[in-house]
Amino acid sequence: MNIKLMKHIMTAVMLAVSFLATTSCAGLVVRGVADALTASTGTTFTGEDDPELVGDAIPFALKLYDSLLASAPDHQKLLIANGSYYIMYANAFVQGPAAMLPMEDFEKKDAMLKRSKNLYLRGRDMVLTALELKYNGLTNAIPIDQGTKFDAILKRMNRDDVTALYWCSAGWVAAFSLDSFDLGLSMSVPRAAAMMKRAEELWPDYNNGTIYDFFISFYGGLPAALGGSKDLARSYFIKATNVSKGTSASPYVAMATSIAIPAQDYVLYTNMLTTAAEVNPDKNISNRLANIISIRKAHFLMKNAGEYFLIDDGDANKDAAPAKK
Repeated sequence: MNIKLMKHIMTAVMLAVSFLATTSCAGLVVRGVADALTASTGTTFTGEDDPELVGDAIPFALKLYDSLLASAPDHQKLLIANGSYYIMYANAFVQGPAAMLPMEDFEKKDAMLKRSKNLYLRGRDMVLTALELKYNGLTNAIPIDQGTKFDAILKRMNRDDVTALYWCSAGWVAAFSLDSFDLGLSMSVPRAAAMMKRAEELWPDYNNGTIYDFFISFYGGLPAALGGSKDLARSYFIKATNVSKGTSASPYVAMATSIAIPAQDYVLYTNMLTTAAEVNPDKNISNRLANIISIRKAHFLMKNAGEYFLIDDGDANKDAAPAKK
């Protein structure tokens, strides 16, 4: 669909939603639209092979969902869907491009990373609201002195909550990774980790091993004093690759960035990124978009290896994987 036409359609839908909000049957109509939108999105976004198309479309979807939530603020599925889209958009289309900007664009990069953090937290808060609606008291149990209460609520959760647990935790930790000096995030991030651990207990292989991908970066990126563990990161890498069976580039990119760079292991770095670049995104349609983005990141990291290792630029370019989609 033409992008301009899609914008017009989305604008018309949002205007219709705003109009319906003034009518007596607004609640029923809006909930009906929300139910239809969240019933099943299939691979509309995740299976796309054109990241730029998705990047252009998601903001309009976000504002449509925001409009619906203004009239149905307690619609749990809509909160989870919209929250997850905010987090996906922040990661793939704000933080990702920011990381690829040259250092001379520091001000632009800094602004994009701050925006990413805000988007991550906005998405997290939506998903957290959905979980609070289902498990009253969850939000009040986040403070550090409420650990027993928080754990008890997590124990009540079931497999139906895994998607919400995953996205809430992912957005939370991503925001923290961009601003580790934020005291509030620093104090609360163990809650995010506990959520992801509960998701792993309930559904270990969720979404082709994406929980394992999370823990590669989580344990690999944290210092030991805060619970980081290179051994745990490597064990999750094994789990991730066993589940995905070579159809996911993400665990290889995670190993390169969270293990190889801090250890200054250039051989591991090149091996992981070369393997990521060789993944065929068409082998797993449901994860095609994420794979294409990860493959692009792998090529970028290979081309710019000199930014992370004490090597000659010529050596880095010589070892870089051949460009592919």
